[in-house]
Amino acid sequence: MFIRNAGTQISGAGPLNKVVTSAGGAAGVITIAAVVDKRHILHKLVWSYNTTPTGGRLTVTGGLNALDLDVSNAGPGSLSINYVCIANTAMVVTINSGGGAVVGKLYIEHQTEP
Repeated sequence: MFIRNAGTQISGAGPLNKVVTSAGGAAGVITIAAVVDKRHILHKLVWSYNTTPTGGRLTVTGGLNALDLDVSNAGPGSLSINYVCIANTAMVVTINSGGGAVVGKLYIEHQTEP
């Protein structure tokens, strides 16, 4: 796993990471802002809920098609992927509310093409 300060991007460097923990019963969202003439690429998703969720779901938008996954177990779960966003488009990764006081956690590895 490659971990680097999420606020720093070095030209030509490997993937960066972002982490979010939702409040109980709320969604957690990671937004990677659009960059002029560049595309974001999502390489890895890791998620968990602290207990079995009701309506657990992961979504990624910014590409030609949204990635939409149902999550029915507390986790953890992971997915290695090369989800490529459209140039000049923000990438938004969301772990939906797990219902009630359920807490969701989301970790991503991504990069912006040089």
